[in-house]
Amino acid sequence: METECTRRSDRIYLEVPIILTGTDRNGRKFVEETRTLVVARHGAKIISQQILVPQQTLRIRCLKTGREADLRVAGPVGGDVENYYYGAELLEVGTDFWGIEFPLLPGAEKAASRMLLECTRC
Repeated sequence: METECTRRSDRIYLEVPIILTGTDRNGRKFVEETRTLVVARHGAKIISQQILVPQQTLRIRCLKTGREADLRVAGPVGGDVENYYYGAELLEVGTDFWGIEFPLLPGAEKAASRMLLECTRC
């Protein structure tokens, strides 16, 4: 059975240094220097040592571009022994937050036929 791709842009597996500012699920304020695991035009998969809750809003700063934006936690997507992984959505639409030019997703193009590559030497 074939499912439709509902993504608004492709994902790129890229670690980008970020700073998260917000409150944890217990209401304690935090500032955390961390990174992404995946970026997309409208969000990212982020790593945090904090326990966060879906729909909460954080402030994110991309250390690569210096840009800041509000970010909504979509929910947990795994983790490891020391960290939690969260899917998150940028709330400010139309900004080039990551400093990456994402290709547009034509409706007829199948997800399996697209691939973004990253140079590991630069």
